[in-house]
Amino acid sequence: MRVGGKRMTTEPYTPDAERWDAFVEWARLFYEWDGFAERERNYKLVIGENLATAREAFLNSRPDWGNKLRRAFGTPNNLTHGISQNARFLELLELNPDMIESALRCVWEAGATAPRRPTEQVRGFVTSVESATPGISVPEGLASFLLMANDATEYPYYQVTRFTRAYTLAGYPTFAPDAPRWERYAHAVEFLDEFIRQAGIRGLEIPNRLDAQSLVWLLNGDDPLDEWPEDVRRQFREYKGQEPPPPPPHNPDWDALAGTLLWNAASLQEIVADLEDKRQMVFYGPPGTGKTFVAKAIASEYANAGGGFEIVQFHPSYSYEDFI
Repeated sequence: MRVGGKRMTTEPYTPDAERWDAFVEWARLFYEWDGFAERERNYKLVIGENLATAREAFLNSRPDWGNKLRRAFGTPNNLTHGISQNARFLELLELNPDMIESALRCVWEAGATAPRRPTEQVRGFVTSVESATPGISVPEGLASFLLMANDATEYPYYQVTRFTRAYTLAGYPTFAPDAPRWERYAHAVEFLDEFIRQAGIRGLEIPNRLDAQSLVWLLNGDDPLDEWPEDVRRQFREYKGQEPPPPPPHNPDWDALAGTLLWNAASLQEIVADLEDKRQMVFYGPPGTGKTFVAKAIASEYANAGGGFEIVQFHPSYSYEDFI
């Protein structure tokens, strides 16, 4: 389904089978996870229900529609919190309700003269607010959030960064740099439809766009699932191009160090025990007998275990106060 009527991309699209293979297989692991519905689907359905309640009150001119809309922006909504204009929109609901009503009709009304295609609904909302309030830029994501009132399973929330990352992972072209914001939304819906199609080819049935969007969110998450084996977690990080987690701290091997230094192991262990007990140690003796070399070797072993050290060079002009 082409929501916007044409594909707003910089190049023709030819599916990359290998990249879709990987994208769908990781999506399958998330989709088969017992916590999928609770973490990513159910609360969005509740948001859609809250928005639908506000929409019904609005279209029937009930005086409580504003309160119901504010309620829809609250718990369990965590989708729009990152949009700085979210608070501004609710503020405008107080200061300029007539303008907000006009904008809401663009996304919620389905009369004979009202825009029907989701792309046009997003466009109508964005331009309606921006034309009435010069200087404010309304993100298409806010309009897509309100569209969830119409059908959350078909018109899920859109966030440009999440989808752009998904395009990269799946080898799907991004929108043209100069594409209007409402066409970015249309492009995202096209991507969800292509994702559903590619998953079906590979034996993964995704029933609607909401579940596809939820999988996009999980594939963009910072961490793999705790339930996955460590090798699978590592492979997921590598798939996303993330830096691997730091290696576990190294446990000092004093016997091996003693062998490297050609020292008696018991003597080195005694030095280490005194050092850990007193937290400090002074090596003394004639020049050239290896004091600094051994101190650096011990300090390096501690550094490999997660510590650190710093070299300070003293000279005759240092006073006692400088040292302290």
